Amino acid sequence: MKWGQNNIKRASVIKYLGVLIDDKLKFAAYLSAVKNKSLILHQGLKNVAGTSWGLTKNIRRQLYLTVVEKVILYASAAWVHNITARQQKLLSSIQRKFLLNITGAYNTIPTAALQVKEGLMALHIKVKMQSTLVRVGRLGRNCDYEGIHFDHESYEQPSPPSTIHPALFSLEDRITHGGQVPFNRTPIEVYTDGSKINDQTGSAFCVISNEAITKTWKAKLSPAVYCPVQYCVPSRNASPQSSHRVGQHCKRRCQHLERQRV
Repeated sequence: MKWGQNNIKRASVIKYLGVLIDDKLKFAAYLSAVKNKSLILHQGLKNVAGTSWGLTKNIRRQLYLTVVEKVILYASAAWVHNITARQQKLLSSIQRKFLLNITGAYNTIPTAALQVKEGLMALHIKVKMQSTLVRVGRLGRNCDYEGIHFDHESYEQPSPPSTIHPALFSLEDRITHGGQVPFNRTPIEVYTDGSKINDQTGSAFCVISNEAITKTWKAKLSPAVYCPVQYCVPSRNASPQSSHRVGQHCKRRCQHLERQRV
């Protein structure tokens, strides 16, 4: 086979977007490469953190969840659909090394016990769940998982992207300056909005009838318990008696707000 003047050789495995695809779509070569990557990650983790020194257990666990699992589960929706029992054991052996590093347990402890102790899901189960989410939510395909049928039409689909190129979008052409009302506009319309910033949440709505605002409403939720700093921190020149009074006032203020919250 030729492409122009270049000869194209047939290969049993090709690499596309970081995934090794074999001619039988078994993804054995890719899982072997994932195992090699996991060994490198595990060795790097052992160099900076042991079971009794270095990074704490929580940090080692966080590194596993945010780094190791992301590497192993990359493009899982493509290769986990026809996963075999042998490949499930391979994923279990990969996960076991990191579980031993996190827990500091003996090598004789079963992998399932380590997963239960740390509350970490088995990799072959997690990849199947992610594959189901991608196939149903993104690809719009029906899928079966653990005897449960998921129909993509039963779930809300994301809004389609805009078909207008940003360079060709003209805002002036989409704003009506006259008094004409669109034919699909209802007599009464309600507009809502909400936002959250600095631990405060606000919302509002207005009702428009015959192009006139007939009702408005807004509300703001402040933090449940708030103790002003100016009440709690006395001045530098304050006497011990005044500092004590300020502290008691702050305490009563916080207790009062706590009772209101309950």
